[in-house]
Amino acid sequence: MSSDRTSARLSRRDSALARRQLILDAACLLIFERGFEAVSLTEIGAVAGVSGPAIYRHFASKADLLAVLCGQTIDRLIELVGPRQDDPARELEALVAGQVRLVVAYPQLVRVFEDEQRSLPEDLRRQVRRREREHAQRWVEALRDLNPGARTQDLELVAYAAVGMILSAPRWPRGLRSDAQAQAGLLAAARRILLPYLPAATPPRLA
Repeated sequence: MSSDRTSARLSRRDSALARRQLILDAACLLIFERGFEAVSLTEIGAVAGVSGPAIYRHFASKADLLAVLCGQTIDRLIELVGPRQDDPARELEALVAGQVRLVVAYPQLVRVFEDEQRSLPEDLRRQVRRREREHAQRWVEALRDLNPGARTQDLELVAYAAVGMILSAPRWPRGLRSDAQAQAGLLAAARRILLPYLPAATPPRLA
């Protein structure tokens, strides 16, 4: 009997998590298409197949829903990059490859993250930006290990230039946005940006 109750609780939890993700997916689609301010919770619920008020069982507000989408973007990026590498060249490879995989796999989510952060309340926006800066610091640290004599400001500039270029991919003309073309183009462009800061004898294996 206890086992049956445990299974029932797990089933309800899994169902709630699946419904929550359906709401997030619907919100991402609508916000991507129309912008945060133009979308209502009722419309999000209709696309997700739940009533507008039922959304409040999962999210405190529309802003909270957007904050979760932004957090998911960073979570997925961190997962795609993987754990820190002891070798700074390999760490940089992982950072570039993970960032590229993110924009190729989740272009709508990336656009929402980039375009709609400004719609978050200040406290939630600060939390998102803090996590962004923490991840960007991995780029700077890898570049510093490869270039111990370089100025921190120069390393930050090249790191943000590479990340910004990669994040621009969802805005590319549709004909350039096939997975294979985007990935190859982004990897090649990232290599060109980073090359002056890499040891000449050990070019990055970014492809």
